[in-house]
Amino acid sequence: MKTDVAMPRRTTVILLGAILVAVFVAAAVSGCGSGKASTPRCTASQLRGRSLGGGAAVGTVLNTITLQNTGTACRLEGYPSLRVEGVHGLLPIRVIHGGGMIIPSITPAKPRLVKLAHLGMASLVISYEDVPSGDQTSCPVGKAILLRPPGATGWLTVKLETSACNGKLHESAILAGVVTGASSAPVGTSTTAVPETAASSEASAPACRASQLRGKLLDSSGAAGTILFSVTLRNTGAACALKGYTRLRLKRARVLLPTRVVHGGLAVLNSTPKLVKLKHLGRASVLVSYGDVPVGNESSCPHGTVLRLRPPGLRGWLAVRVSTYACARGTLHESPVLAGVRHTT
Repeated sequence: MKTDVAMPRRTTVILLGAILVAVFVAAAVSGCGSGKASTPRCTASQLRGRSLGGGAAVGTVLNTITLQNTGTACRLEGYPSLRVEGVHGLLPIRVIHGGGMIIPSITPAKPRLVKLAHLGMASLVISYEDVPSGDQTSCPVGKAILLRPPGATGWLTVKLETSACNGKLHESAILAGVVTGASSAPVGTSTTAVPETAASSEASAPACRASQLRGKLLDSSGAAGTILFSVTLRNTGAACALKGYTRLRLKRARVLLPTRVVHGGLAVLNSTPKLVKLKHLGRASVLVSYGDVPVGNESSCPHGTVLRLRPPGLRGWLAVRVSTYACARGTLHESPVLAGVRHTT
């Protein structure tokens, strides 16, 4: 004999309520972090890396690397993995998150999520010291940065010359947009992240490229152990603009010499950077000084035969034949780019 037992109405309501609660909890858990899950991580194959340029002051070199998304929408968050590639393979480099002179001022305390639409841009700032220390007489030269996006497995290559003397490379977390200011901001000042769509009032005059400039030693003078010389930059291409400080490196034959660049110093070098527009065959100048008297434990000063110069904020170098004997481990003081032809006397 079959007997049906009726379940009390109150018990039925309680069980139904428990089931609904379980469903809502499961939905909440599955939806947690959906903002990230809906946007996949950026892969190395869909990103294009480029050196935006850098600057140097007080022995510290800064460079901005931009990452452009060539694929579908994706996200970046955190610190990428970095390696430095030399002529004969990978160089021994220790990568440090944050630190250095300027990176702490532009990096949030906690890395932030950066979403990139198709052709969207993000940035990374790196810094290193380029002054030899201890028994070093020169620093290993890197030809490229190998970069692996956070959470990805592949690597992308960014052509960028480096010379990290102490084997340390400081990096910021991934930053939204294009970070400007690392190419000309004095060490200790902050840089600014701007959206990639922000318009520039100077966009009508493109930056002068190294390939369109011709550098030449104009003249030099010396007194009291200080040598001052003038380098002229002649524009052989279409109209362009220069603003800020150039990157300088001393060289002899095929060997880069220890070089420390300081912005300003002598009164004649202490000018405020201004925009210099160059027409075809127009000229601008850079004044450079150094001490030729050995200091400290120096018994002599290295003889340079070429000055390598990179325009502000760009890649590429041009060579200027000039004989130097820069003491104090190759310390050079420079002016910003100046309009017209400037003599030393």
